[in-house]
Amino acid sequence: MALLFIATYVVDAPIVAMAEYKTTFTPKVSITEEYTGNVFLTDEDEKSDFVTVISPGFDLEASGKSNGIILSYAPGSSFYASNSDNNTLRHDLSFTGWADISRTTRLQLHETFSRTEDPLPDNGDAGVFGQRI
Repeated sequence: MALLFIATYVVDAPIVAMAEYKTTFTPKVSITEEYTGNVFLTDEDEKSDFVTVISPGFDLEASGKSNGIILSYAPGSSFYASNSDNNTLRHDLSFTGWADISRTTRLQLHETFSRTEDPLPDNGDAGVFGQRI
């Protein structure tokens, strides 16, 4: 009997805890068209192209009275009209979490990750940890 009670508590505990939170799942999709006048970023013999990007994705939010999180993800397939060897998959991911510590103080964390075929500018900026990612 005690084992059944523990198993029931473990299974039901997360459901009860989540009852205090409002959870929202929002699917999304975008289709964009881009033009680049210099696909290969060369000083001579510049080639132009149109790039179609299809990005399905979602936003997932769970929020309570004093805290919450938002997770967004959108992979994007890029299709080059004239240079199909450059077709690639992009990723955009973001996370935001917050907690109200008091009536006038909120702690918030926000982080983003993007992976794209676009090169980093060569301006000597090595980023936060001293290396280019």
